[in-house]
Parts: sequence; structure tokens; C-alpha cells
Amino acid sequence: MDARDDAYTGDPQPASIGALFYGQRARGPTGLYPAFTWRCFEGRVLACSLIGNGPRCDKPHTDSVPTANIAAYCASNADGPVPYFYAKGERLAWECRGHIAVAVGSPNLIGLDARGFNADEWKVITPP
Repeated sequence: MDARDDAYTGDPQPASIGALFYGQRARGPTGLYPAFTWRCFEGRVLACSLIGNGPRCDKPHTDSVPTANIAAYCASNADGPVPYFYAKGERLAWECRGHIAVAVGSPNLIGLDARGFNADEWKVITPP
């Protein structure tokens, strides 16, 4: 399962996963662990920290259809590369040709797991 769905009605950040993911680190002022998300993969629980910059816990965009952000950037900016800010989470380089977004080259799939997530960002949670 790539993400929790409506069938899961439990705590979105279970303390048991937070404790295993963050170890003995102190909880924040709210009593919660720092933000994280989790998912199941190949019979294991994996967790990813939501702290930091960029959409590192999300599946990166790997197809040659531009996202809404990239298309909007090119609609307003002709001829040139698409800045990283508009292409966060991309595994392709993008440029504007005229006002059309065009993928440049092939997607970089190195480091993705079998479901297309950034494997290095997801840590296996080992039960006690």
C-alpha cells in the first residue's frame, strides 16, 4: 500500500512508529514526534520524515506529461529551462519551448524502489 486509505482509521502518526523511527529523540512541544508519514511495502512498515525541503516522501514525477506547475510556468515564460522551484520532485529536466513545457532526456530512475518512491528516504521500522 502506497499510502493509508479510508480503510485505516487509526492514528496517522502512531507513537509506536514515531518511537521506532526517531528513537530516543524528545517529542516536540505538542507531545508529538516530528512530522513523518508511513506506508507498508513488501510486508514491512516504512517511515519517512516530512522535515526538510521538498517532496522527498512523495513519488517523484517520472512521466513526460508536465505537472500543472511546470505547464503554468511555461505558459508565462517562453524559451528556457524550468527552475527547480517549479519542478520539485521531478526526475526529468524540463524546458519551455515557446510556451510549451517539454521534457528533456530520460527520467532518472536511480534510487527508486519498486513502487517508485525515493528508496533512501524511507526507513524500515523494525518491531521491538
